[in-house]
Amino acid sequence: MNSEEQKSGQRLRDLKFVVATRMLDHMSISMYSKYPKAIGELVVNGYDADANYVNVIIQPNKDTIIIEDNGEGMDENAIRQAYMFLGSAQKRVTARTPIYHRLPIGNKGIGKLAGFGIAKRIELKTTKDEKTYEFCMDRDNLEASEKMGKLKEAILDRASMGFIVFDAKGQSNGTTVTLKKLRPECGRLDIDKVIAHLAHELPLGKDFKVMVNGHTCEPKDIPSRRKIHIDYNDPICGQIIGEIILATKMLQQPGIFTTVRGRVVGEPSLFGLSISKFRYHVGDLITGSVEVPGFDPEDRSDEMPVIKTDREGFIETHQKYVAYTDYMKKILNDICREEERKYQEKEEIEKKAKVDEAIKKVAEDLNAYDDLFKQKSRQDKKINGKVDPDGQKVLRPDLNIESKRSLERKAKEHPPISPDIMKEINAILGSGRLRFKNQNYEIKPKALGAEWPECDIRLTESLILINLDHPAYEQGILEECIEIVVFRAIAARFARDESESSIEMYEKLDDMIRFQAERMQKRKGKNKNTSQEFIDLNI
Repeated sequence: MNSEEQKSGQRLRDLKFVVATRMLDHMSISMYSKYPKAIGELVVNGYDADANYVNVIIQPNKDTIIIEDNGEGMDENAIRQAYMFLGSAQKRVTARTPIYHRLPIGNKGIGKLAGFGIAKRIELKTTKDEKTYEFCMDRDNLEASEKMGKLKEAILDRASMGFIVFDAKGQSNGTTVTLKKLRPECGRLDIDKVIAHLAHELPLGKDFKVMVNGHTCEPKDIPSRRKIHIDYNDPICGQIIGEIILATKMLQQPGIFTTVRGRVVGEPSLFGLSISKFRYHVGDLITGSVEVPGFDPEDRSDEMPVIKTDREGFIETHQKYVAYTDYMKKILNDICREEERKYQEKEEIEKKAKVDEAIKKVAEDLNAYDDLFKQKSRQDKKINGKVDPDGQKVLRPDLNIESKRSLERKAKEHPPISPDIMKEINAILGSGRLRFKNQNYEIKPKALGAEWPECDIRLTESLILINLDHPAYEQGILEECIEIVVFRAIAARFARDESESSIEMYEKLDDMIRFQAERMQKRKGKNKNTSQEFIDLNI
C-alpha cells in the first residue's frame, strides 16, 4: 500500500509465518524416506564438521541407528543459532573448513532433519571445548505442542525441547546422532545397500573415512580397459573435470556420475546419448565421475540453484546444466564412435583370419572332391566333354573350349572389378589354391561391399572371391560354422555353373556338401584322437 493509504488506515499487529509441525514431514519424509540416503545425509554433516572419521552402527533388532563423528562439534550458540535454524545457509558463512579446508556440501539447512525421514526420534549429543550438550527431537512429542487453526494443528516453533549441558573435561570434540523408533513404512534396512550408497556418493579419501558396522566404505573398483581424462572450461557452466571409464564388461547401470563439491548428485547419466544406435553396445561400458564446481560456486550463490533440493538430480532447464549436458553428450558420442571403429577393425581382422583358415580347408576339400570325381569317372568310363586338339578327351570343357553362350552369360553375371580393387587383390597372398574341373583358381577373401554376392567365381581371372562384407560370413563366425559357410558358397556356384537344370544343381550341391561333411567329421575325430594321444603321453 502507498503512504497515503497507510496514514488513513489503522495499523494492526505485524504478520508472521506460523509453521506447522507437519512441515517436518515435507522436509524429511518426502525427501529422505530411504535408509541409505537419509544416513548419507547425516554422514555428510560429519564431513562438513571437519571430521576425518564417521562410524555408523546399524542395529535393526534394537530399532536403532547411530552416526558418530569426530568433527569439531557444536557449542550452545551454534546449536541455537545454526542447528535449530531450519532452512538456513549457516554452513556457508565460512567458505572452507579450518582443518581440512573442505568446501561444505550442505547448504539447504534441512539435512539435519533427514533422520525424521526414517525415524520418529532423533537424539543428539555433541561435544565441544570440554562441554557436552544433549537434546532430543521426538516427532510424537512435537505434536503435543500448542495447536491452532481449524484443524488444530501443532505449531513447530512453539514446541519446546529439553536442553542439557555436561562437563566433558578431557573428552574429544565430536557429534553423535542416534535415530530411534524407525519407521516401518521405509521397508527392510539393507546394510549392504547402505554401504554401497555411502561408498559411491561421498567424497571418501585418506582424510575422510566411513565405517558401517565395522566395514570400511570403499568405492568399487571397476575393471577398465581405457580411461579418458577430461578438463574443460565451459563459458556457461565453468570447469568440467573428471574421468570417463570404459569398463571391460557391460555394466548394469552405465553412465557418468556427476559430483558437486565431491558428492554425487542424482543417478549416473549418459546425457541423452542413444546407445542403441551403436552396433557394439559400447554405451553399456561407460562409467566414470565428473566434477562440476560451477553448479555450487565457492565465491557466490546462483539466484536459481542448479541442484534439486533433495539432491536427486538437477534442474534440467537451467542454462548451466544444459551447457554441461551438451558438452558431455558430444564427448560421449565421440568416444562411442571411436570405440565402434576399433571394434569394427578388430572384428574385420578376426573375421578375415577365420575365413582364411576356413578357405585352406575348403580348398583341400574341393581338391579332394575333384580327385574323387575324376577317379569315379575313369572307373565308370563315363568321360564327358569334348576332344582337345591332341585328340584326348577331357572330363569337362575347360575355359578355352567353353561355349560362347556360356561365357556371355557369365560376363553378364559378373560385373567388372575396378582396377583399384584388382590391384589390392593381386597384392594379397593366396589363402587357398584350387583345381576344379580342369580349371585352376586362386581363392582370396576381399571386402567388396554388401551389394556383391557372398562368393564370385571369375573364370577369366582364375579367381574365386570370398566377399567378407556379406552377412553370411559374420553369421557363420557367430555360429562357429564358418568353414561350412565358405564351402557351401563356393560349391553352390560350381554346382550352378556345372548344371543344366535346378534338379541337377541341387543334386550336385548335396553330393558336395555330404562329401565335405564326412571330411570334417574325420578331421574332428583325428583332432580328438591327437588330443587323447597327447593326454596319454603326459600321463
